[in-house]
Amino acid sequence: MKINGNYNTVTQSNKGGDPYLLESTFLTKIKFNYLLVDGVNGDDAKAVKNTQSAYKTITAANAAATTGDTVVVNPSTYDEAGILALDVNYFFFVGAIVTNATSDIVQAFTNSTNTISGYGSFVATGSNEAVRADGNNQHLLMEFLEVKSNTSSAIRYGSTFGRQSFRGLRVYSETSAAIHGGGGAAGSTGRAEIQIRYIENGASATVPPLNLTQMSYTFIHDSMIISRSAMESFFIGLNTPTDTTVVEVDNCTIANFGTGSAIRTGGSSDPDSRLVLGKLNVYCANLSAFLLDVRADNMNIDFMGDILSNVDIGGTNVANPQNWGGNGDLELDTSFVLEDI
Repeated sequence: MKINGNYNTVTQSNKGGDPYLLESTFLTKIKFNYLLVDGVNGDDAKAVKNTQSAYKTITAANAAATTGDTVVVNPSTYDEAGILALDVNYFFFVGAIVTNATSDIVQAFTNSTNTISGYGSFVATGSNEAVRADGNNQHLLMEFLEVKSNTSSAIRYGSTFGRQSFRGLRVYSETSAAIHGGGGAAGSTGRAEIQIRYIENGASATVPPLNLTQMSYTFIHDSMIISRSAMESFFIGLNTPTDTTVVEVDNCTIANFGTGSAIRTGGSSDPDSRLVLGKLNVYCANLSAFLLDVRADNMNIDFMGDILSNVDIGGTNVANPQNWGGNGDLELDTSFVLEDI
């Protein structure tokens, strides 16, 4: 996205680049159907589609939207949940914050495709989740500034036949997983892509910030995964041998500023499960922890990129090579240090 002047102006770019270009005129060049939402100046009773007359709530805009429409959300704080409508797209300006304490804020629909673009923040303040897309055939492409939760996962995904993409600055949970991937059934064709600058949870968390189980395929890249607790930073594992997990991690930093390891494998995995490690920087504050804590009974592990780490590989099943492969190099440097952000 490119910001150029007035925050509440969206025009469609015809330059072959990003589909949204913010300029100094107000909603005059949009080439798609839109519904404007303004939590300060909007009026649900008087709003009109494709005009500057704004709705006050996202819920009211959804009620008036039809397939292919885009709901454009101005800066304000919106206390709402279930903010998606079937096959409707969304754009959030900087300062647009959606918060709720009781229900999931972004809940994907079965047999629906939603795209969320821009710089919105989605904050679950109770035991609810901020983003959830773990049902059948749910397609969610999401761009954001921040996703946060309190005692539950900030993002839960794992649609059996769906496609998900999550790109943003920060995903955080105080006591649970920042991102929980799981629920894809055996034989599923679900796919997910994750590119988030900071994936992290708090010092009192009881699960890893990145917790992946029973996923068919996930690609994580250009991200920093941070744990501050006794839990590992990244867990990949299965509890049922009939499901297959394939996870690729590349160009990432994995840091544990607590006492846990960086990556842990677990469960009785399907022999076709595969963990592919590309270029990584790995740091554990506890020098007795592991870069890779190997506990899974069956999993292919491929080292495809160079890894710099201050701790080595270990774990209860490390003696069983489990079809390890790849041509990447591991540079073990105990003097390598990262500072917590």
